[in-house]
Amino acid sequence: MALRKFFISFFILGVTVSFFGCGFSLVPQSVDTAADLTSSSTTELDGTVPETSLTETTEEQARPSDDGSISIGVSYSTLKIENNILCQEGMRSRADELGVSLIERDSGFDPERQLRNVEELISIGVDAIVIQPTDPYSLSPCLTLARNSEIPVLVLGDVEVSGAFVNILINYEEAGRIQGEYIDTIFKKNARVALIKGPEEEKETIEMRRGLLGALMESEDIELVFEADGNWERSEAAALTESIVRQFGDVRIIICQSDAMAMGSYEAIKNMGKLDKFTIVGFGANLETLKAIKAGEVEATVDPEYFETGELAIDTAYGVVMTGLKDSNNLIRDYEVINTPLKLITIDNVDTTKSWGTIQLDEKN
Repeated sequence: MALRKFFISFFILGVTVSFFGCGFSLVPQSVDTAADLTSSSTTELDGTVPETSLTETTEEQARPSDDGSISIGVSYSTLKIENNILCQEGMRSRADELGVSLIERDSGFDPERQLRNVEELISIGVDAIVIQPTDPYSLSPCLTLARNSEIPVLVLGDVEVSGAFVNILINYEEAGRIQGEYIDTIFKKNARVALIKGPEEEKETIEMRRGLLGALMESEDIELVFEADGNWERSEAAALTESIVRQFGDVRIIICQSDAMAMGSYEAIKNMGKLDKFTIVGFGANLETLKAIKAGEVEATVDPEYFETGELAIDTAYGVVMTGLKDSNNLIRDYEVINTPLKLITIDNVDTTKSWGTIQLDEKN
C-alpha cells in the first residue's frame, strides 16, 4: 500500500530505525499531566512530502495550526513496568528532536480510565493519539471517538486492533525465526533443542513457535525434541528444565519464549552445576537477562527494542499528521500495520543496546 511506502521512505530519510529495550530502576512517576516537551521549532522533512504519500497534501496544508506546531497525545497502559517506561523514554526523545508537544496520560491498567484519557486528549485538540492499550479488545469506544473527530490513532500492542489508523506490532514469528537462526549459526548440525513456550492458545506462542520451526527446518539435523508450556512463569520454566535435563541427556539447547522463563531455566541449570553444558536463548531483553548475557551465563535474547519503538511511534504519528488523514477523494485512508524490527542480543553486542545503557545507570544507583 502507498501508506506503507510513505513510512518506509520517511524512516529512511529521517531516522535509522531499530526497536525495543528495557529501563528499570529509573522508574518515573506516573504521568497525569501534560509533559512540557515542546521545542522552539518543528523539524522539517527536508521541506517536502515524499512522492509515495497517498495524498497530494503539502506540509503547509497538512499543518494543524498556523505556526506549524504539532501535538501528540499518548495514553499508556501503565508506567509501572519496565518495557513501557523505556518506550516512554523513546517517545519523549523523538518528540523533543521533532519539536513535537507530547501530552501523556497513564491509564494504570484501567480501560475506563484509558477511555477518559482519550476523551481528554480529543478535547485538548491533539493532532494524533498513540495508545498502548490496557485491553485491546475494549478499545472500540476510544477509536470511535477519535475517528469521529478525525484524529488518527496509532496502537502499540501485541494484537492488531481494527479501527486504529496504524497498528505497530511485534512480529513474533520473526522473533522465533531469529532464535532458530542463532542456534543454527552456533551448532550447525547434530543438535537437540527443547522449547519452553507460552500457553498453547496465545498468539505470541503460536507465532514464535512457527518461526522457530521454520528456521530449524532449514538447518542440518537440528531437531526439536521437547516442548512444553511454561505459562510465561519463571518457576514453571525451572521445573520443566529440571525434567529436560533428567529425561533428555542429549539436549544442550533450551529456547524460551520469554526472558522470565529463560531466567527460570538458567537458575535450574545453574543449581545443577551445568551452565557450561547448556545454551539458553530468551525473548524480551529484560534487565536480568542482559546482565546474565554480559556475564556469559545466558547466551542470547531477542530484543523487541522498546525505546526505539517509542521513537517509531512518534515518527509515524508525525508522518501521518504531516501528510493528512484523507486521500484525494476526501475519504479517511485505510489503516496500516507496521512491524517493529527485532535484534538478537549476545555478549558481542549487549553493550550497545539502549537497555544496556539503562543497566549502566541502574548499577550506579
